[in-house]
Amino acid sequence: MLAHPQRIMNQLRKRRVCLFGTSADPPTGIGGHLGIAKYLASMDAFDEVRILPVYSHMFGNKRGKQAPFETRVEMCTLLIKNVPKVTVSEVERICFEKAAAGLNEEQKSKVRVGTADILAMLTTNEPNVEFTWALGADTFLDLASGKWRRTDEVFELVGHRMVVFKR
Repeated sequence: MLAHPQRIMNQLRKRRVCLFGTSADPPTGIGGHLGIAKYLASMDAFDEVRILPVYSHMFGNKRGKQAPFETRVEMCTLLIKNVPKVTVSEVERICFEKAAAGLNEEQKSKVRVGTADILAMLTTNEPNVEFTWALGADTFLDLASGKWRRTDEVFELVGHRMVVFKR
């Protein structure tokens, strides 16, 4: 029996995952994080949406002032529990732990994991996935103006695929 052509095409194409990084402190409802997650999940462009709570904020004025990471992950998980195609990922924590492996506490306190680090790890670990980055317009402007570390790499690692939301 011959396979259906659409099924064959789906098997050949890369899995499409949208990454939504956020501090999630706290995650917000339908007018914010939940609404964005639902909207992204409703798009045929994505097979999966992953919410990525920040593990250790890049901005010194925010670092250490957030609710504990585990609490924010749990809040995000509760928020999206009934939203198909949406998961919560601890990839930033995993990336941080890899970068900090073997370091003493003082050295660990200086480790900074940015979006390019996370994307590099994801694209290495999941070569059959096509990633898209979702972010707010204000954050996109900071990225596009070069305020982020390794800006060009961020764009390259997601193949310039981004979904930008008005805040």
